[in-house]
Amino acid sequence: MSQPPSPTMPASTPCPCTSGAEVPPSPPPSPGASGSDGAGSCPPPPPPACVGRPPKRQCLENGKWCCPVGGCCKEMSPKSAAQHERIHTGERPFKCDVPGCGDSFTTSIGLTRHKMLHNNDRPFVCTAVDCEARFVQLGNLKMHVERNHTERAHQRTKKA
Repeated sequence: MSQPPSPTMPASTPCPCTSGAEVPPSPPPSPGASGSDGAGSCPPPPPPACVGRPPKRQCLENGKWCCPVGGCCKEMSPKSAAQHERIHTGERPFKCDVPGCGDSFTTSIGLTRHKMLHNNDRPFVCTAVDCEARFVQLGNLKMHVERNHTERAHQRTKKA
């Protein structure tokens, strides 16, 4: 881990009040000093840009990464950190090449699934009687079965 930046000035720094000449740092002011002695001393340096701001990606103790965007609070593996950042940046680098489509995606798997729709490649088939529904993703088939072919689904339709 790196050390936090020192709030004191280095031994010799360029002074913005002079013509770039190197000047030694002045001794720290006494506790009762007002700081305006009229001697033309340099103002204190600004704080480093990184103070008060989290690093771009912050590694947690469990090996996961924490999203630096305020209010997100998402933890992710280091491999998926760049992919997750696309949510906040709006970057969608994976574009559908089908003429007239224009859809784009944050992940290559999203584009792959989308192309399956254009190719009518729906490998997950509902096995219920008289149902010909087909799906690109298994999770969508499971949701379909739960909503349409379970006892609970039949009870909902009877109430309506």
